[in-house]
Amino acid sequence: MLVAFALIGLSARGQMQTNHWFFGGGAGLVFNGGHPVADTTGALGAEEGCAAISDSIGHLLFYTNGVTVWNKNNQIMSNGDSLWGDLLSLSSTQAAIIIPQPSSNTIYYIFTVSGQAGIWGGFGGIAYSVVDMSLQGGLGAVTIKNDSLLSKSTEQICAVKHANGTDIWVMGQQWGTNSKYAWSVTSSGINTTPVISNIGTSHNDSINDDGGAQGTMKFSSDGSKLASSISQDGIIDIFDFDNSSGVVSNVITLDSSLDAYGVEFSPDGKKLYSSGWNSQLYQWDLTTWNHQTINNSQTLIHQTPFSPTMHIMLQLQLGMDCRIYVAKEESDTLGVIEDPNQPGLLCNYNDTALSLAGRQSQSGLPSFISSYFNVCNSEGINSVKVLSFLSLYPNPTTSLLTLSLPNTNQKATINLYDMLGEKVLPSYSTSSTQSTIDLSHLPQGIYFLEVLMDGEKQVRKVVKIN
Repeated sequence: MLVAFALIGLSARGQMQTNHWFFGGGAGLVFNGGHPVADTTGALGAEEGCAAISDSIGHLLFYTNGVTVWNKNNQIMSNGDSLWGDLLSLSSTQAAIIIPQPSSNTIYYIFTVSGQAGIWGGFGGIAYSVVDMSLQGGLGAVTIKNDSLLSKSTEQICAVKHANGTDIWVMGQQWGTNSKYAWSVTSSGINTTPVISNIGTSHNDSINDDGGAQGTMKFSSDGSKLASSISQDGIIDIFDFDNSSGVVSNVITLDSSLDAYGVEFSPDGKKLYSSGWNSQLYQWDLTTWNHQTINNSQTLIHQTPFSPTMHIMLQLQLGMDCRIYVAKEESDTLGVIEDPNQPGLLCNYNDTALSLAGRQSQSGLPSFISSYFNVCNSEGINSVKVLSFLSLYPNPTTSLLTLSLPNTNQKATINLYDMLGEKVLPSYSTSSTQSTIDLSHLPQGIYFLEVLMDGEKQVRKVVKIN
């Protein structure tokens, strides 16, 4: 058991960087190590792509729609305006992604992607800006803005950790070709000489004002696979990815014609999901990596009934709780794929699973480094899946943690472990429905609370802050 805790804990160090989401029309989520709740404090507005970043224990740092950058106080960051992520309409599929500089606690790169290859004006490609969080009393400032990397590009960008576990690959797609560009981000900064892989479908459809530039690109969380959709053409390509060299290879094109927009891998990387303007959610089984077998596995998971008021399912995003979230246009709820590793309808899609407390999603959800979700593949992750019979609050906490249990006559045994699997509090048993745990003497960090009750075991992540 201690080994399992250690593996989960080590993987979870980066996972809290996805703790805060801001998207759509002032919508937001905060996970705090469990299933999310709505956050209505955000200032962001975006039709499509956006990005957010928290620190290693889940404190919000900043967020962006690819044009404006807001700090943790929901104010525009110093020099945080006029980035090149589609200035005109705030409508680029994956308008931005935030990459921390390896070995730095203060420097972050915002990669931005313009809309529709720049046909409506503007840069039309991929650029980067630099944020220094040591400035403005810790609120951060943009110090370098809009340095060009690639023009022209599609609206796609994604990122995953290098095989060395430290550096990060950032992947984009050149417009008019099938060329995929992988830039490495190291402790020295961005290597502006990319690794280029000429493979897959060319993104060069000029019909509908270069609408063929729309689509999503995603890595699997372990960095071994890459998926790319061309929304207008209904094309999805999947590839092998070598996260040592940055090379993309072994393309399989799905026989779909689904008007694909959003794509996302299951936590274990063995399933692929897609949704699009026809508001259909599909799953493919990638286990065999065989063209015919994968295409034969295509399963319709959900079809939104057509009506004048339907909310179209578009972007998909894996969350830190190992569920996949589904954005729906002009909807005050998100859909959720509850068990995305499971085949077919067993993945358990809930179309109105999560309320946004009156705010609305649009087409997009935040982009993150896919490796942040590799914790979902760690040994023992099923034991940290958030279940229903207990609740913890507040979490994060500065000192006291309240544990609520069902109203039964069963006795619960409580243990608390640190990230190395070492027990940090004496075990105790209780039959009370509510008890208080004092963490004030513990250093800030991530812990795991184990509850043994009525033959069941549940483990919850606890975040201790100063």
